[in-house]
Amino acid sequence: MARTRTKRPDDALDTDAGQLPARVEDAGVGPMLMYDEIPSGLAEGLRRIVNRHELRRDEHLPTSISVTAALRGEGTTTVSQALSTLIAQEMGRYVCWVDCSWLAGDRPAEAPDGRPGLIEILADRSKVLSAFQAVPGLPQLITLRPGYVEDSKRNMIARSPEFDQLLDVLTAEFDHVIFDIPPVLQNANGLALVRRSDASLLVTRQRSTSIAQFEQALDATLPTPNLGVVLNQYRTSIPRRLRRLLND
Repeated sequence: MARTRTKRPDDALDTDAGQLPARVEDAGVGPMLMYDEIPSGLAEGLRRIVNRHELRRDEHLPTSISVTAALRGEGTTTVSQALSTLIAQEMGRYVCWVDCSWLAGDRPAEAPDGRPGLIEILADRSKVLSAFQAVPGLPQLITLRPGYVEDSKRNMIARSPEFDQLLDVLTAEFDHVIFDIPPVLQNANGLALVRRSDASLLVTRQRSTSIAQFEQALDATLPTPNLGVVLNQYRTSIPRRLRRLLND
């Protein structure tokens, strides 16, 4: 699927800190994160990323965005869900959040509940309508949880023409598609999907991912443009009053 790439921002290493609670882990996908459940620090960090992109580039947010990390446990599920919810709630745009845990062979916390899985959807793309699940109270937001895919099929699917066609359907039907991607340093299939996206957003956890690992993950996502970085579980000894002065 050919996509027009924009030049990587010169300040792609700039960090937009969104402070997530300590409980955040990528242990599995549960219910969608609702608007009033988004931590205030994370919400502000994501708003800065969105506003900075639209102001500097004088264009709308990219259609497809892959949220990923270097390693597991960084908080990509919470960040990708928060971004999806914020865009739908505050910007009024139609958003599809896509659980891509199947790329790493993970079994989602929630079963498809009778909905068609990824193999069925690829065989008949019209079935994707039955796989969509609306978020209560927020009709602009739809989730897609394709379920588990066995190891022998994952590598071929991630690079297949049928999967490209499914991505085309999603980007045609929604204003924005947000992919929750497995860590790119631990999963080549995740990287394959990042490179099909219009932009990436990296999540990193303080005192977990090293600078070298972060830079390696950022380089691995090129040439897909980077929107910014969300710093998870950020802690500092600088008093809040002084931090405000430094940010001014």
